[in-house]
Amino acid sequence: MRNSVPEKSNSTPLIAMAAILGAVSVLGVGFTRVCLGVHWLSDVVGGWLIGAALVAVSAAAYGKWGANRPQPADGA
Repeated sequence: MRNSVPEKSNSTPLIAMAAILGAVSVLGVGFTRVCLGVHWLSDVVGGWLIGAALVAVSAAAYGKWGANRPQPADGA
């Protein structure tokens, strides 16, 4: 039985659009929090840095442990 995931996927534009939409959303929310006077700029930048660090650690952990897991046998 063939693998259900196609070898060459056309989802790259969709992934790029999702990343752009996410970045615009994160930046927009951060700037509006500063403009509304709810947070200081340093608070927003600190939150962005903590979020970026969390994404980097998660990506590194996935690259080390998650991506190399053995695939289950057919029918499992």
